[in-house]
Amino acid sequence: MHSVGSKLPRSTFFAALICLLSVATVAAQTAGAATPSQAVAALVGPLATPGRGPSGCNALTGRLDDCPITARLRDRLAHPVAGVETGNLVSRSQNPPQALDVAQVKLPAGATVANVNTRWGYGSGEYTITFVVRQEAGGWLVDDSYCLNNPGSSIYNPPTGPCPMSSSAGGQGNPPGMPSTGAGPGNGYGLPLALAVGALLAGAGLSWMSRRRPRRS
Repeated sequence: MHSVGSKLPRSTFFAALICLLSVATVAAQTAGAATPSQAVAALVGPLATPGRGPSGCNALTGRLDDCPITARLRDRLAHPVAGVETGNLVSRSQNPPQALDVAQVKLPAGATVANVNTRWGYGSGEYTITFVVRQEAGGWLVDDSYCLNNPGSSIYNPPTGPCPMSSSAGGQGNPPGMPSTGAGPGNGYGLPLALAVGALLAGAGLSWMSRRRPRRS
């Protein structure tokens, strides 16, 4: 007696095997991490260790298949604003940090949302990004990020820009290479544009007045 599987064409068998592998991969993605901090660490870790081995979750190289993140964050990270969001959307910088700390959080029983702070250290200072992590499908998935105490700088309020950097000297600034967050692609250029328009209008006004003056005989 032959089994049912032995009568299937080889191509059909491999197609079925591929489907099973795909389902297993999706299940692994949606399971999430065991804790909110572990979910964030999986996402941001490769950004602090560029030499890390091959992985299905590497925000530095753009591989997000196995990252513990929600579907909407996966889509957002895969679609930066062309020509504007020139840095990494996860780290909000163009350069890897010299130090990266992921805070451990304690949640009350039944909590399904956690805010995990990450500190990104550079030679010139440091800044903090808060990651919003949600419990879905029995695990924790990163869903959003914003600069510390500023939910308006959400990654879904493009263009995603740098977070304010504090230095040991007490000053503040922004890591170079990315526009400010949340005012559209033109943000960061408003003042120069306004000055340029003002100068153009002033020049046009002077030209018009010169034409209106009566000529001397």
